[in-house]
Amino acid sequence: MTGRSSRLFNALRLDVTLQARYLFPQIYAVVTVIYILLFKFTDFRHSMMAFLPAFLFSEPGLLGFYFAAVQVFFERSQRTITAVAVTPLRPGEYIGALALASATIATVSGLTVYGAVAGFSELAGKGGMTALVLLAPALFLTATLHGMLGVGVAAHYTDFTHFLIGSLAVIVPLTMPLLTLFGWLPLWATVWVPSYPAVFSLKSAMARPPDIATYFALFGPLLLWNGLVFFWVRRVFERKVRSRLETF
Repeated sequence: MTGRSSRLFNALRLDVTLQARYLFPQIYAVVTVIYILLFKFTDFRHSMMAFLPAFLFSEPGLLGFYFAAVQVFFERSQRTITAVAVTPLRPGEYIGALALASATIATVSGLTVYGAVAGFSELAGKGGMTALVLLAPALFLTATLHGMLGVGVAAHYTDFTHFLIGSLAVIVPLTMPLLTLFGWLPLWATVWVPSYPAVFSLKSAMARPPDIATYFALFGPLLLWNGLVFFWVRRVFERKVRSRLETF
């Protein structure tokens, strides 16, 4: 194992431990159960294909954004984030480990929701397992995208209250593709938003049969946005964390 991969693995292991300490898996589990119950015992069960993509997007998307930011503030208050400056761990490795750890939980939660809501007969039917296979990477990249955005926005604030207010400037545009999903906004109004390929890749994966061509046409931009956001967040960390660590 090379030095870089070793550092990333150790950072990832630490993030998993910290997220367990902060009860992130338990919170995701509660949200997962709530979503399943909503689609099993409310009127949502009659419109699964219309609403489920939005619900699946919210776990790795909105929850992932805020959970990643919360972890940054927890680590900042406990001074564990100083490892970025005083150890060989690089900002990119710190960001990558945090995003990967958060994305793993979110992906498992999203797949659990889909499997439970769709049911065994649906999964066993035409395109059922294909949808499950396609959903996994889409959910994962949705989670890494929003997790990194949460980290980047959190780096601009020194307290959580101001972060919550400031985050609205990012969260509002990120949720706009949901309005296009429901037909309330035209395509051109939201296609430029980084979360657009995330929302519609989930929808295309759950179509019957799955719209594989559309899925892969959206997967590329989703991957590209992940790369662009990673470089932006790494630059923010190098400027806000390493050079101004005393404010953390």
